[in-house]
Formats: sequence, C-alpha cells, structure tokens
Amino acid sequence: IYRLQFRRNQTTFSSTEKANRARFDFFFSFTAFLFISFENTSKQKTMATHKFHSRPDDIILHVSPGSQYSLKVIVALESRKLPHFISFAAIVPKSRVLPSGRFMVPELEFKGKAVNDSSDIMRFLDEEVKANFFPDEIKDQVEALDEEAETTLDAICDYFNYVDEKGFEKSLLQSMSRYVPWYAFWINVRKRIKPTREKKALKCREVLKCDLNRDSVLGILDEKMNSYEKMLGSAEDQKFLLLSSQPTAADIAIFAKICRLTDNLGDMSIGSDVSIDDVIGDRENLKTWYERMEDLSPRRWKGKRVN
Repeated sequence: IYRLQFRRNQTTFSSTEKANRARFDFFFSFTAFLFISFENTSKQKTMATHKFHSRPDDIILHVSPGSQYSLKVIVALESRKLPHFISFAAIVPKSRVLPSGRFMVPELEFKGKAVNDSSDIMRFLDEEVKANFFPDEIKDQVEALDEEAETTLDAICDYFNYVDEKGFEKSLLQSMSRYVPWYAFWINVRKRIKPTREKKALKCREVLKCDLNRDSVLGILDEKMNSYEKMLGSAEDQKFLLLSSQPTAADIAIFAKICRLTDNLGDMSIGSDVSIDDVIGDRENLKTWYERMEDLSPRRWKGKRVN
C-alpha cells in the first residue's frame, strides 16, 4: 500500500526525500516479509494436527468461514451423518483456487465432480447418495420454503450484518479484527466495504420491500417465525417442517439462517447484534424444533481439514 502511494506521488518529492522514502520502503517491506513468513509458519504448525489425507471418494467442502451458505451445507452433511472434510477458501473471491475454477463458495467436491450453491449441492447429494433433502412427495413445498430462506431470511441476515450500523459493528467489522491480518488495517476498512454495504442495502430494499430500519426488519422476521411456529404445530408430535420424519432442505435452510443471524455457528464465531430470543421469543414449537436441529448438527467447522 505504501509503495503504491509513493509511486503515485513520487514526482512531487525532491531527490533526497525520494531516497529517504525508498529506504523506508525497503525496511518496511523486509520487516513485513519476515512477519508474514513467521505468521504463516506458525499457523501451519498449529493446524497440522487437524489435517487429514483424502481419497477420491471423500466429500470435500470448500467454505468461507462463518458464511450462512457454507453453514447450510455443513448442517446438511451433519444431519445425514455424511463424513466430510472442510477446506477454507480465501476471503477475497478472486484469490480462491477451487476445483471448478470458479470463485463462489460453498463448493462441494465429490468423485471428480464440483458443485456450487448450497441448494444445488443438496440436490446433487440427493442424486449421488440418496440424501433425500428434497423428498418427492413434498418437493414443491420444500423448494418453496428453501427459496424463502434464500431470499427473505437471507436479506434479513444481510441487513443485520451489513446495513444496520450497530449490527455491522458487532458482526463483520468485529470479525475483521480477528480474521484479517493487522497489516490489512492500513486500509480504511469502512471505506473499502462501503460499496458492498450499499449493494446489500439495495438488495434488502428490493426483497423486503420496507423501510430499512431495525423495527421494520424485525417485524418481517416475526411474521416469518410466526408462520413456521404455526406449521410446526399443525400436527401432534411433529418433529420437522412439512411433517417430515427427518430435516429436509427447508428445515436446514431456515435453521442455518437463524444460526447465522444469532451467531450460533458452532465452533466458529462472527458476532451479532441479534439474540436467539429476538428471533424465537416464546414460540414453543419453534424452540423445540430449533433445539432438535442443534442436537442433529453440532456445526463443526474445525478439525476437518484436508491435505
């Protein structure tokens, strides 16, 4: 960053000032190189005990840490007790090296095939291992609820992570201090992420069709939670949505969005300004369902690395 700024402005400096800045440039670059090399070596030593060798028929999931889309696939795999490995993709999309050659995560790698998009991954697992995330008898209803989670609930997640100032500070901005190296904070983080926040705000307006303030968005969230509470109370001893005997893509999608919204990510944490009480409240059917989903999926991100 310093070098780019210097090159941009170097014509305005005298020859002495240029020489002094060049010396500083050299020592700064050399020091940063030593620090980054030491940091990477330390991380490799720390994570070495969590790596496993994979075979061609292993399931490998490439994820972005804390992403609700990646979490959705982790929950799906855990709910069916499908053994899998996890590979953490680079935070910057263009820096990612994925089997498909694309940049979108999650990406699932299995038997020489690579599939993107959380819902498409579950459809792929239905075909390959008969996971039954979209049961034939209720397929249309499951797809409708999955789509609702990927539009309305996803927009609500985006609002509290990007658009709402307090939510942004307690989630993404806070997490950057843990996952982004110290030298990256030479950049003005808020300024860099401003275009993304503006795009997310536009998306939230289009999907939620309301004034973008906390009360309005929580009101829409309450409406959705009330509808799920009613669905779960439609029959005695109902365990999952749509009277299914095991969680479908609908249960998994809704559960993943609630977990991301409330930062209940298992052994990963991003931060949140929304509590589980804000989401579930005193809805007994929904609370019982949520606890059942938690038991089925511990949401483990770590300890599954692959060589």
